Amino acid sequence: MLYDEHKAKIKREPIKNQAASYIREAILTGRFLPEERVVPALIAEELNTGRGVIREALMQLETEGLVENIPYKGTFVSKIDYDDIGEISSLRVMIESYAVRECQGRITEKDFEALEEICSSMEQAVAQNKLDEVVRYDSAFHGYLVKK
Repeated sequence: MLYDEHKAKIKREPIKNQAASYIREAILTGRFLPEERVVPALIAEELNTGRGVIREALMQLETEGLVENIPYKGTFVSKIDYDDIGEISSLRVMIESYAVRECQGRITEKDFEALEEICSSMEQAVAQNKLDEVVRYDSAFHGYLVKK
């Protein structure tokens, strides 16, 4: 009976999305450097999954502009310059502003508490200079808003 009560609360995330998150985090934290070749076989082995899953994840990241696929050469981490960062930041502000406006009337006190907890954890990660955790909490914060 307990299983049935909680079954609806559990959401499975497709493996390709998990792989994309892993690669995205590696790029954003500097484990994968700009212009570095991304080798699907190595990532698949590390994540204990198939190369097809990694290729799908890389296609998703290519649409996000984080990697670039060069035919007959491979997939490489995109090089982002300061102008790109400014454009990305401006776009992100517009999207987040829209998301917040859309959440009006849907966010409860419990939601605010959850968001505050994420922010608190992110601040601690910043203070400890743990960039990978900052990226993870930032993603969790925005993912929470998107789900609302």
